[in-house]
Amino acid sequence: AKWRVLGLQLFLYLGIGPAVIMSKITPLPGLAAGMVIVIFSLKIHSYCATNFLMALERAMVKAKSSKSALSKPAKDALLARHPGSSSSLSDLDSSDSTSSSKDRSLRFPASVNFPNFAYFMFCAPTLTYETRYPRTGKVRKVYVIEIVAEMFICFAIQYCISVQLLLPPLRNPSTSLVFDMMRLAIPSIIVWLLGFYAFFHAFLNGWAELAQFADRQFYLEWWNSTTIEDFWSTWNLLVHEWCLRHVFVESQSYLRVSKRNAGLATFLISAILHEYIFFIGFRSPRPAIFTAMMIQVPLMSMSQQLKRRGLRRGNLLVWLNLFLGQPLVELMYVRSVLDRRDPLFPCER
Repeated sequence: AKWRVLGLQLFLYLGIGPAVIMSKITPLPGLAAGMVIVIFSLKIHSYCATNFLMALERAMVKAKSSKSALSKPAKDALLARHPGSSSSLSDLDSSDSTSSSKDRSLRFPASVNFPNFAYFMFCAPTLTYETRYPRTGKVRKVYVIEIVAEMFICFAIQYCISVQLLLPPLRNPSTSLVFDMMRLAIPSIIVWLLGFYAFFHAFLNGWAELAQFADRQFYLEWWNSTTIEDFWSTWNLLVHEWCLRHVFVESQSYLRVSKRNAGLATFLISAILHEYIFFIGFRSPRPAIFTAMMIQVPLMSMSQQLKRRGLRRGNLLVWLNLFLGQPLVELMYVRSVLDRRDPLFPCER
């Protein structure tokens, strides 16, 4: 089974990915395609890894062994999840006659069925698998219309700012990199904030409403982060929870690496996946986003030192990191598209 999963992962990354690149689509659809490839890959791994761990735990319980079949880090992998959701270890089927047939159908191994798999893969706005999720009773249609309107308003403002303030400095660069970054810094952070709101608040909440998915905690108050580590653990909870369970914890369980090395492995895999998405979107094999991600590791230690001197200094470094990072990404990737004279938007074809 693991070879089938590995083959499917390779097909996603080495089969569909190159096909998207050869189609020569514009960057935005290319980035979206790269994100979809990575999302399905992460979901497949989470589904298989979580069910595998629960199968081991069920075998241990069934054999009535006095020793756990799982190491503590492996159990922690099943318990790493959003607050308020149920534990996968408690979702193991038992011989309790008082539980209803519907409740037993949601427990492992009865939960391993196509409807459960399909809901997680195509409907649930999460990357970490559970046998069951908190659900809502109905879809609020007015709320969906409002949230979709907010999303399109954000896209419209992003487009206007990009055309009026971002593209001119990128199409006509000066001889000074610092000057170009200063010209791009303010509009870049505005476009990034609008994109964050459009995706993590509007799109994900709208998708969750349609899927009747009750857990809406997609991000925390990252803007108040006083360290780089706090920022990366709060601004994107979907990826953070996946990395926590399937990289940070599993590497300690299976590879017996230290906590520090597990943290480095987490950022390494995250950097590789970010670079893959940008490679698919911009068709430019330059490790700029990979390097920027790995620079976050020493910045974490720096932000910890600044935090000891005062919370404002740590928060200032977090925002400075955003203000400098966005223009650098645009200068490295967007300019490569303009240098090839390729269209940036589908309407330019």
